Amino acid sequence: MGRIGKTTLASVVFGQLSSPFEGHCFLAHVREEWGKGRKDDLQKVLFSKLLEEDGPFNVWSRLSNKKVLIVLDDANDEEQLENLIGDFNSLFGRGSTIIVTTRDRQILRRYVRADDTTTK
Repeated sequence: MGRIGKTTLASVVFGQLSSPFEGHCFLAHVREEWGKGRKDDLQKVLFSKLLEEDGPFNVWSRLSNKKVLIVLDDANDEEQLENLIGDFNSLFGRGSTIIVTTRDRQILRRYVRADDTTTK
């Protein structure tokens, strides 16, 4: 569904929820940036914000114990989720939260638990 304020709503929720997290990142316009070939730029922004530093990092081991909040705004492809959040359960620490806004609920299949009712 277009034009119903998903980005605005996600931004407000992000602002209200981010303080208790050890790292947080709001990636806006994922579909648009991905389409411009900026996959690597999105990954760099995500990891530099979560780890609060620039440059090469040992991302996997440093994030596995970190409670993070990530918003991926306007994602439209499973490849985007795979490249940006991968295997969420093993990559990020306990209590981490990922919020994805999308027009296509089907791209979330791999990431939504069977008992999760938030997408219904």
